[in-house]
Amino acid sequence: MSFACNPPSASARLAACALTALLFVLAASAQAQALTDADMQRLTSRSLSDRDQAVDALAQDDSDLSTALLRALLDGDLYYVKKTKKVVIAKLEGKRYNIFDPESMKLLGDVNKRAVAKLSTNNSIRQKIRGVLDMRELSSPHAEIRRKAAAGMVSKLGQIDPSVLQDRLAKETDSEVREHLQVALAVSTLETASGDEALKAVRLLKGNMNPEVLQVLTDLKERAQDPQLKKAINVAIQGIKAKAKIYGVFETIFFGAGLGAVLVLAAIGLAITFGVMGVINMAHGELIMLGAYTTYVIQQLMPQHIGASLFVAGPWRRCWRPSA
Repeated sequence: MSFACNPPSASARLAACALTALLFVLAASAQAQALTDADMQRLTSRSLSDRDQAVDALAQDDSDLSTALLRALLDGDLYYVKKTKKVVIAKLEGKRYNIFDPESMKLLGDVNKRAVAKLSTNNSIRQKIRGVLDMRELSSPHAEIRRKAAAGMVSKLGQIDPSVLQDRLAKETDSEVREHLQVALAVSTLETASGDEALKAVRLLKGNMNPEVLQVLTDLKERAQDPQLKKAINVAIQGIKAKAKIYGVFETIFFGAGLGAVLVLAAIGLAITFGVMGVINMAHGELIMLGAYTTYVIQQLMPQHIGASLFVAGPWRRCWRPSA
């Protein structure tokens, strides 16, 4: 007796492949969900070591949710609801907390202070979070965010691996961001480099107005042994101080011109009133003061539109003019 085994049809093979792929997706999804639940449990644990592990896990996930959680934890706005252990972002309003979903920032309601518990951190965790968030900002698609993050890299070199900055520099296209990264890498190089490499880094830092750069160069000057390196450091420091002096002159001229304009305005007012009335009348000084206060109040009411507030304040200042 013989048996014939027909090969599976194309539709059967396609169905089998689809079923296999679906099983893999479901398994991966279940595993990811389990990891997420475990991370959340460690995040809400009373142990700071567990919370530190949760931060490590969040650092490996570059989703918007992990970024929101890390940012809220750093700002001290991350809480959990005691009954459900749900992690939320909480904002104090009066005597109650408005709680938000970390992923969608949807308002979930308001609760009293005893219903939620704050997720505390220590210096080590905060430093780690800052490093993670800085690197994410350096990878932002928005150039302005990258520029702001890169500008502060010099003061955060202890939190970030220089090799990571080197990789970022190779991928960066914005000239301003590249300049900031090059300065940060040059400062990092000075910690360990010597010879030609140190000379190249010092020359790159010449004229840089970052206070951290001046401090690094000053410290390096005290411990440098190579005469050529010391000379390059002196030139770089003198360049920074010369540029600071030039900026100081412009700053003095600007503030002096502003103060002089106010004094000239007051003097002209006194001269006019004295010439017309024969007596000194200080009423115009009161009007200047009222106009300044009016401008200040309008600016406080329009904090996001300082430029436009000057035009809005103009008509109100005119209201203070006395009638003839």
